[in-house]
Parts: sequence; structure tokens; C-alpha cells
Amino acid sequence: MDLPTQLIGGMLETFLIITIGISLLNVSYKNKFFSLLLISLYGSIVLYLVKSSFPPLLYLSIMVLAISLPVSLFLNLRILLSIIGVLLGAVCLLVSEVIGFAMLRVAEPVLNVKEGSLGTALPHFCILLFMLFLIRKKRVVLISPKKQVKDLDIKLYMILILSFSLLLLYYFIIYKNQKVEGFINLFWSIALVSLTFFTLIIMRRIFYKNLRNAENSLEEQYEEVGKYIHFIKKHNHDQGHHLIAIQQMLNKGQYEETKHYLSDVMKDSALISDILPIHSIALSALLLSYKDKALKEDIRIHYKISDSLRDFPCKLFETNKIFGNLIMNAVKP
Repeated sequence: MDLPTQLIGGMLETFLIITIGISLLNVSYKNKFFSLLLISLYGSIVLYLVKSSFPPLLYLSIMVLAISLPVSLFLNLRILLSIIGVLLGAVCLLVSEVIGFAMLRVAEPVLNVKEGSLGTALPHFCILLFMLFLIRKKRVVLISPKKQVKDLDIKLYMILILSFSLLLLYYFIIYKNQKVEGFINLFWSIALVSLTFFTLIIMRRIFYKNLRNAENSLEEQYEEVGKYIHFIKKHNHDQGHHLIAIQQMLNKGQYEETKHYLSDVMKDSALISDILPIHSIALSALLLSYKDKALKEDIRIHYKISDSLRDFPCKLFETNKIFGNLIMNAVKP
């Protein structure tokens, strides 16, 4: 193929690599179409310049970094996530090429496609487009930077290693002689594609491990916050009635009765007043909930809070878990 055809083909491949990769990361590229096309053209030029000049490991590293850096810049994405996205997109490209060339070999007696022609690239381009369509349509997400995941960086580095290992595996098995057609057969196609999907499932499990527990914890917190808000609304409503009653008692000169009534109102208000310094509504809700539960079992809990815990060095669901366990251990007989 001549140079313009190689550059256009490389640009289309790079564009699909980027869009598939960042789609798997649940990153939107809306209104970034022309920016991604520009990055893809740049990546195609880099590909043409370095492919035959460096050993495979260095060549792959240069390509991944050359594409990841501008993607990170234009999409305002962490460089680690950008690299993972490009690696995932590149793996999908190799999967499509394995399937595409296997299909060509089966149909070779009928189609008579010439080696190195555009016809050899058409199947894997169609497969890549179909992959992108499915990912977008079914909202397939392997990694979501929007999710709160414990030990996020460790998990991302594990996924990065797995992704790059897959890329190297494809390269050394399929591209060892720079001629993919000669190494494609039914065994390698099934083996490599199966291994790839198995590895992608492992990546997803690595990322989403413990996430369900975190989501359950957040759901519990939202439930507690709902109870807290309901309690505050009810308390404010009751306070209005108390003020009316106190006013009427004072108008009637019932000062001693008013004094006792105020004492009872103050005791009721103390139920929430001692948790007011807490910065987090979710934590306040949890403390109030446990206090209310203990009161039903004739156990009185008194909080003495001298800090708002605004700078407490834990995530919210971890903080609630710590305080919940402490209170439960304290009230257990």
C-alpha cells in the first residue's frame, strides 16, 4: 500500500482504538470528535515512523505513550487511565484482526483477496466498528473512574500489567514475522480470543471487587440520612407545637407548669443537640439512629463531641463502619 493509504488506514485504526478504549472506561468523548481524529492522525504518523525502527517492546511502549498523552490532555483524564484505555483498545484491535484474518483464510478460495490490499483490512475494520457499536449500545464498562473503589491505584496498575501482557502476547505470537496472515489458524484464533475475554473478565473482577459491599454500605447510609431528615422535620414540627403550648401557659400565668414543660422539651431536644457538631449528615444520621435504637432497649447513649470530623482521614462509608462497630461493641452486654 502507498503512504497516503497507510496513513489513512492507521488513522482509522487509531481512532477506533481510542474510542473503544475510553468507552470501556465509561469516559464520554462527546464534542471531542475532531480532537480524537487529530490525535489519530498524529498516532498514524508515529506508527509509520517507529514501526520498523525499534524492537517490539520499545515500539509498543512508544506507541501507547504517544497516543495516551494527548488523549489524557484532551479528555482531562488521568494518564494511568488513558494508558489503560489505549491498551484495551489495542487489544480489541488485535482480537478483530485475529478473527478477521481467520475469516479471510476460510473464504480465501472464494474471494481471492490479494495480500496487503485494502480487502485484507476490511473484515477487522467491520469487526472493530461492531465492537464499538455493542460497547456503546449495551454500555459495556470494564473500568469506571467515576466509581469509588478501595485501593484504586493498585487495581489500576494490576489492570495495566494485564493489558500490556495481552498486547505483548499477541505481538510475539501473531506478529513475530511481521506477517499476521501466515500465523492465523483456527486453534490460535479460538485460543487467543478466549484468553483475551477471560483476561478482560479478570480485569473487571479486579476493579469491581468489594464495590458491591461499598454500594450496599452507601445504600444503608442513604437510608439513615432519610431517617435523619424525617426525624429533624418531625422535631421541628413538634417544636412549633411546644412553643404555642408554652406561650399559652405563660399567658395563663402557669409558671411552674411551664418550667416543668420546658425541662421535658429540653430533654427531648438533647436527643439531637449532642450530634449537631458533626460535619457529615450521614454520620450524624448513623449516631442518631444507634442512639434511638439503644433507647428502645432502655440503653441511654450520650455523645460528647468536640470535633466536627471534617478532616477525618477516611472515606465516609469507612468512617460510618468504624463508628458503627464502636457503638455496637459499647452497647452489647
